[in-house]
Amino acid sequence: MVAGSDTALVVGVGASLGLGAASARRFAREGLHVVVAGRTEEKVRRVADEIRAAGGSAEAVVGDAAVVLEHVVALAAGGLADRLAQCGQ
Repeated sequence: MVAGSDTALVVGVGASLGLGAASARRFAREGLHVVVAGRTEEKVRRVADEIRAAGGSAEAVVGDAAVVLEHVVALAAGGLADRLAQCGQ
């Protein structure tokens, strides 16, 4: 859980293919907000789009672990609810 939020969040690093993508989809089906992270923009965005098309909550982050960590810190500092409102725009 992100501090000050009742929304659960999972970060899937390497979630653009294989087991990572399958795990991201599963977490989304369980109602978690998924940050789909990886190095290939097209693949990361495709998985996040698939999750949203299926009714889940997801966003794509392209980059290495440092970029992903920075994004997650921003989510916690800025409030997850504000970021969720921007997803899919």
